[in-house]
Amino acid sequence: MSAISDTLSLFRTELVPVSEELTLPLLFTARSTISNSPTHGPPSSSPPLSLKKLIPSTDRSRRHDTSRYIRHALGTYGEKGLKFLGILPYASTSSNIEGYMRLTNTLSRGSIVSTDFEGALFQPGYVLSVDEGERAVVLAVRGTIWPHDFLTDLVCKAEELPRGFAGVGGGGEGAAQHAHSGMMKSAVGLAGKLRAMILSLCNNRKYEEYKLVLTGHSLGAGVACLMAAIFLSPETHPDLALPAEVAGRIKCYGYGTPAILTRGVCEKLRGRVTTVVVGMDMVPRFSLRSFRMLRDCVLDELTNEKGGVRSRSELLSRAEDMPVLLPAGTVIWVDEFSEGQDAYVKDNGEFDVMGMDTSFASHMPQNYYSIVKDRWLND
Repeated sequence: MSAISDTLSLFRTELVPVSEELTLPLLFTARSTISNSPTHGPPSSSPPLSLKKLIPSTDRSRRHDTSRYIRHALGTYGEKGLKFLGILPYASTSSNIEGYMRLTNTLSRGSIVSTDFEGALFQPGYVLSVDEGERAVVLAVRGTIWPHDFLTDLVCKAEELPRGFAGVGGGGEGAAQHAHSGMMKSAVGLAGKLRAMILSLCNNRKYEEYKLVLTGHSLGAGVACLMAAIFLSPETHPDLALPAEVAGRIKCYGYGTPAILTRGVCEKLRGRVTTVVVGMDMVPRFSLRSFRMLRDCVLDELTNEKGGVRSRSELLSRAEDMPVLLPAGTVIWVDEFSEGQDAYVKDNGEFDVMGMDTSFASHMPQNYYSIVKDRWLND
């Protein structure tokens, strides 16, 4: 538990009390300061590229799969979770497997190979299944729902990755790469637990031409993405990486993927990983660095305006010196409040800032489900 204690200690700050009427303007000033800092740069003035224009009809599979696999990703929340979230009617199912089958539509009980709807610390729940309609072996990893999942989220220090991870930085070239430490630990554990089973399915003559799809929402998306990277890393994880003929079939679809990897690996995974971000979802924008940048700017304003004391933060390295963790892969951003909810492809670096306009409501599973399900299924 020391990793959790160390992480929580970085959030503590000693402040001279200030009035509420001062605090809110300071937070908005802080966000503006972060957005225009030399490290982050000014907001982009160029309009984002339309998804329809950037991904032509010849790449129909990305749009189709993005709409399809959210059902697998959210099915891992179990029948009680799906009913509570309003995704399934209360009288619709009586078990977790029935809930998963109902949400994914095409699966039968025999298509579900292995499940764990409970999980544990650094061992997220999952469902491993075969989707015959999509010709895919699917591993769906559950998002945050139990207290031990929140603890995994909180172990958010940037862990340095070995050179050559996902094919980045081999031979000592380039900058060191980093990952969200709690989710990396979960990904390594789940990969070790399921590798043999996944490999057996993918080598089965019946499924030898099927895709291997990893998917999840929130924590599940982060772990699924990191597992995909591990499976593609024979140089750094020889015992967990998949053979080239199986690794070549990997695709990952993450919904509300957290900030989990530094840019080098994010870019390397663009052909393999698709991340969907809805509106001002705060989770893809939240990292220890982005939180501390917001905190440091608030403290700067307090010091200047009302004598706030930066006793602790002055002893720590500034947030700008910390590794920049970002959501990985090709990022599709959906404007949830525009007419038609237009979708765009955005640069991963645009998710480096957490401001006061970010929202946890946008991150909720039912919000992603209502916006993304079936969206491009029939394109």
